[in-house]
Amino acid sequence: MEFVKEEREDTVPETRGTRDEETEQKDLKEEESEETSEDETESDVQSEWEEESEELGEAEEESEEELNKNSSKKKVSQKRKSCTCRECGRSFTCKRSLMEHMRIHTGETPFSCSHCGKMFKYKGSLTDHVRIHTGEKPFKCTHCGRRFTHRTSLSGHVKIHTGEKPFTCQQCGKGFRSKSRYNDHLKTHSGVKPFICLQCGKGFSLALHLRSHEMVHREVKPYHCAPCGRSFTKYLFLKDI
Repeated sequence: MEFVKEEREDTVPETRGTRDEETEQKDLKEEESEETSEDETESDVQSEWEEESEELGEAEEESEEELNKNSSKKKVSQKRKSCTCRECGRSFTCKRSLMEHMRIHTGETPFSCSHCGKMFKYKGSLTDHVRIHTGEKPFKCTHCGRRFTHRTSLSGHVKIHTGEKPFTCQQCGKGFRSKSRYNDHLKTHSGVKPFICLQCGKGFSLALHLRSHEMVHREVKPYHCAPCGRSFTKYLFLKDI
């Protein structure tokens, strides 16, 4: 992902203390990224679950078809007709999957976190979220031993070890480990900048870039260099020292 530098501070020689501080900042950013990725991956996880559930249902129907072919075909046709979403036309093999799918359209969030009150569409999403409060990290990387609260976070992390980048930009050839990063990158090619700074009117393709830019106006400098005491608006500037 490309970042546009809004300002440039003078650099000084890198020190051992700076590298330690950089490591701490990097670990903190990764932990925050893992927690915030929960909302981003919720719909993807549910979509995968729906597809697996649908495939399992179809396999069961095929077994019935072998026992009584004509009767089974009629039942499957009737079931698909009764389990079709009226909003988008998508069909499901069981009524439960259709009911859970409908929450996407209705916005219903029946599952509530007892710790913070946050609401979720699916029970599985709530289960994953609660681990943030309990500190449970059941998913362990076999390469380095690091643990994660979500399976999707582990899957993304493992690609760092394998070097896998399955999402490739057709315009510039740049590869990405996650689909969300890939989609963000595509916006930089489109030229569309929907995120506008209210103070200076500058536009950005990503909300993340706008938030980083707004720190310049607020003079917020959250990244600190321990050896020299200087502060920076961006982690990139601290890294360059």
